Amino acid sequence: MTHFAGIFLDDSSRSRLLANFTVPSGWTPYAEHLTISLGSLPDNLKQKVGMTYKLKITKIGISKTNIALGVDTKLDTKNKVPHITLAVDTENGGKPLMSNQITKWKNIKPFYVTGKLNER
Repeated sequence: MTHFAGIFLDDSSRSRLLANFTVPSGWTPYAEHLTISLGSLPDNLKQKVGMTYKLKITKIGISKTNIALGVDTKLDTKNKVPHITLAVDTENGGKPLMSNQITKWKNIKPFYVTGKLNER
């Protein structure tokens, strides 16, 4: 399994995302994390492992195989558009990392979720 670092949502935040956004029938729900980096955390964040972060969700992006929620954050993330993958059409070849290929984003009413910085 790939080692990566991110903000991993608490159960309450994950449940709220899955309750407030429609996951198409047959798609795999995710709503698990905001990727910070592949591999280990950058040195400036290593001492912050376990800290809780409040993430501001500001937009939604949808492609043929992925739905992701855009995050407005000051954290330096690996992805051009920081996001949380909400759901993936795995039956038709979708993979969570394909959320990076979403190009059409729509602003939504901002709201917040929380999670802890960690590596997996």
